Amino acid sequence: MPTSGCDRSRRAAGATMMLCWVAAALGFAMAVEDLGGAMPSQDAIPDLAFGAHVVQLDEKNFEHLTQAATGATSGDWLVLFCKDSVPRCARVVATWEKMAVTLAASREARGLPRINVALVDTKDSPWLTKRFGITSVPLVLLFKGGIMYSFHGGGFSMEKLQQFAERDYERSSRMLVPPEPHVATPHDQTFLFTIGTVALGAGVLWVVDQALARYYGFQKRRAKRAAKAAAKAAAPAAVSSNH
Repeated sequence: MPTSGCDRSRRAAGATMMLCWVAAALGFAMAVEDLGGAMPSQDAIPDLAFGAHVVQLDEKNFEHLTQAATGATSGDWLVLFCKDSVPRCARVVATWEKMAVTLAASREARGLPRINVALVDTKDSPWLTKRFGITSVPLVLLFKGGIMYSFHGGGFSMEKLQQFAERDYERSSRMLVPPEPHVATPHDQTFLFTIGTVALGAGVLWVVDQALARYYGFQKRRAKRAAKAAAKAAAPAAVSSNH
């Protein structure tokens, strides 16, 4: 039985709609991938996040571990700057270990390099506070390829922090990581103390030398004046004896 034009139109419309649905599904899948993909199941997280932990950073180990200024091979670092005396810090710190585990599991599930998660107590690291221009805490910075990105997402929710670490940092304020200020090591301090002591000793010796030079100069001039006075006193006596 011949196919009517109406049937052909209906089949063509159905095929077109099916193609639209397939295209939409593919587009949605790609969007999900771009947004970080689905979170792994709760049962899979412990295995995926094996070894994940919060690294404690301070002035002594910050640059050595992060290599933040050089953007070298230690990977990206999501760092929370806090202080125990700030109540809001306590709430964020309480979830930071979970942040490390969740972020590690998310990256491992998609075969991406892990992002190191770290914590700095600004009370014990005033040089780092000054270096990064930190005026209030809590503050979260992402160090990535020699650039530092500031989290300004309002609430410090796990979801917002993870989104910031994985993609939203691209829309945040950024600047080059400031170079590391030189903090004197114990060896440097010993060297500087030795140099200072030698310089002080040299200064004292110079003062003593100048004082002795003035003293001997004074004594020499005094002896000359005494000799001249003696010569003057002897001259009239010699004239009188000749007469």
